[in-house]
Amino acid sequence: MRQKIRKTLLLISFLLFPLTFFLFSPFLPFQAAAEAILAGATIIYIGLFLLSFTLGRAFCGWICPMSGLQDVCSSIRKKPTNPAKGWIKFLFWIPWILGLTVMFVVAKQPIFLNFFYEMPLKISIDEPWKFIIYYAVLVIIVGMAFIIGNRSFCRHLCWIAPFMISGKKLGNLLHIPRLHLETDKDSCVHCELCNRACPMNLDVHAMCQTGHIIHDECILCGACVDACSSSCIHYSFSNPHKKKKEKLRG
Repeated sequence: MRQKIRKTLLLISFLLFPLTFFLFSPFLPFQAAAEAILAGATIIYIGLFLLSFTLGRAFCGWICPMSGLQDVCSSIRKKPTNPAKGWIKFLFWIPWILGLTVMFVVAKQPIFLNFFYEMPLKISIDEPWKFIIYYAVLVIIVGMAFIIGNRSFCRHLCWIAPFMISGKKLGNLLHIPRLHLETDKDSCVHCELCNRACPMNLDVHAMCQTGHIIHDECILCGACVDACSSSCIHYSFSNPHKKKKEKLRG
């Protein structure tokens, strides 16, 4: 039931993507910053960064419209990707966030809020040329999924995920309790169904043996929870790193 609800939310999010497309744009924040304007996309990125203190990357697993499209691609062609290469997206994100920050810092006039910047009708796709941009992005997402592998856009190119990964790490430093997955390693029967279910191709089984599933690419979708034959994986709301240290001491 949980996965049906999750996939339904992702489907709804994807169907609404033509309306919300510019609210996830990596380019509009720069255009708006040049005019001393705080665009809706910038506000959403800040919000996701703050929410990740307690919710991690749940947005990626449950709401993100681009995730919904990638899940559809994965159901057509399953091709594993390497979780170790998740750092690639930071090569784009770090100069992106630094450049945007500099533009706001050097602004010589008050910064104004315009949530629907470049969205005069309060929706993203309101002119024909915007459909070209929209479908170009969809082609990139689908192309990467079929050529490189499952959720490759999410792993290698997404400019939104680094906000949540950074937020998780800062939350850990501040000892803020967070939603995450824990395991009872003694109950694990080593069926490895969790590995097969994980849309991010993580080695969930190996992490199960540590008592916690802590990984930057974990999107808290719960697929491994529902696939586990011994029910040894479950959600928890606590400080995962603190509990991990306590277990190691014990």
